[in-house]
Amino acid sequence: MNAEVEKIVAAIGVACLSLATKGIAADYTGQVRLGAINSQIRYSEPIQGEESNDISIISTRLFLEGEDLFSRRDGFVLDLRDKYDFFGKANSEILSLESSNEFIIRQAAYKKPWEVNRGYYTVGRFSIPEAGIIANDGGEYGYRLNRSHRVGGFIGIAPEDVVTPASVSPDERGFDGNQGGIYSVYKRENAGRMDTTFMINTLAQAPSFELDDFVNKVYYYHQGIFNLGFKHRVSSYVNFDVMPSASLRRAYVTHGYYLTKFRVRSSFTRITAEDYRLKKDIRDDLEPSTLNALKSTVTQRFNRDLNFTYGLEYAQRAADGLSRTELEVGATYRGMLRRRLSLGAYYGQRDNFESDDNYIKLSTRYYQNFYSLSAAYIMETENFDTGDTLNPQTIHLDFAFYTSDKLRGSTSYILSTAEDRTVTSLMFSLGYQFGKESTSPTRKRAMSFEEL
Repeated sequence: MNAEVEKIVAAIGVACLSLATKGIAADYTGQVRLGAINSQIRYSEPIQGEESNDISIISTRLFLEGEDLFSRRDGFVLDLRDKYDFFGKANSEILSLESSNEFIIRQAAYKKPWEVNRGYYTVGRFSIPEAGIIANDGGEYGYRLNRSHRVGGFIGIAPEDVVTPASVSPDERGFDGNQGGIYSVYKRENAGRMDTTFMINTLAQAPSFELDDFVNKVYYYHQGIFNLGFKHRVSSYVNFDVMPSASLRRAYVTHGYYLTKFRVRSSFTRITAEDYRLKKDIRDDLEPSTLNALKSTVTQRFNRDLNFTYGLEYAQRAADGLSRTELEVGATYRGMLRRRLSLGAYYGQRDNFESDDNYIKLSTRYYQNFYSLSAAYIMETENFDTGDTLNPQTIHLDFAFYTSDKLRGSTSYILSTAEDRTVTSLMFSLGYQFGKESTSPTRKRAMSFEEL
């Protein structure tokens, strides 16, 4: 069944690309992107017999979206991706990692988009952001009740090669891929009063992939943004499993309170073990775990150019009960070179999961209309419960450029050294946009107090 679906999706993709190149679509937008990452870890003493841990990946992407294909108010979307991993395949016979290449049709679909149709639909392979689903082989139908409210439903199969995390071995990728659901999207704006309400509420069924969990689940999915006048802004994201057992999978709820001289931002976050694995610090050797975190940050506007920040965070791992408490204070000054140059200094204390840490962070950022440069230096002391002490130092360098309204790119370099290891990471991205809506994120002013 999956092989037949793959053939259908591939056929749709070829048709979309052919129609675009022949100029049948009246309007189209697209982008080509090349990315690469190289990360190396060198241990001073072998860990489980290994003296190094390297990652080296090259990825490419072609995204194409067309409008007015066969008639007014229709279109297509095509998203092709390829990833070459120099260490992505395990050879069990000689116990080594070999190179692997993976080509993915991320999206290939024909659609009547909701933006210009009261009754709208999509068929093929497509993402469903209303349900947090990155790919669905099937169909979607919806109806706009009015300018503010629309409802819809979808059904299909989760494509195994797209939705399965890279950390899952290909030998373990068998799962129940049936998925479907219903959703409601509501958006109301009142510019005069600065009141905005945006809500997505969805009940769906889809496979869930975690480090030790491959279950097809029924879940409730929610996103919300609520601007309550000029002083309050609330945003929410909730992913709650209903069946086969009730549990909170992911959550992110924030509240921002804005005054002339102060901004207070408080949040609650819950991430899964898979999220933890992807986002953890490069020096974190703990096994991935579900994590709950509370955080509050106060930003004080001392004058036009000088801001002070005070932050407090508490986080706890579900797997072993280890917790982290962090306190940080700092200042940012951006009054030089026509306010294009900013300087920052921060000091923090952290009762970490397995150590007591202190750190100092110095940062700077400079931007012009078509490029930006930033650098940061972090000096830490880590006193572990075992009695060991490490003194890591980390350097971050970032560069981004926008040479035109179509070409843009970025590169990032990280160097972290300590007594136990040396970590280097280099990331590069280059993108070219084409079509009718190629726009440049040109910055013409310094970031406002509320944006910092």
